[in-house]
Amino acid sequence: MSVLICLLLACADREVQLEEAYRKKADSIYASEIDQIDDEIDSLCLQMQDSLIQVKYDSIVRTRKQKIRELSQ
Repeated sequence: MSVLICLLLACADREVQLEEAYRKKADSIYASEIDQIDDEIDSLCLQMQDSLIQVKYDSIVRTRKQKIRELSQ
């Protein structure tokens, strides 16, 4: 029974209190990392958008060519 209580206490949410200097440093690190991640995500989104546009274009062209073939028969 005491093991169960210990496990429940270990899994409980606890608010961690950091000293002001550590909190500011953590915020600074977070801000710089999130800026870098945002740039990478924006770049990946642009690459994906370009490739998706090409895929859609190819699909439209294929469908139109198929329709033309069907109508010409």
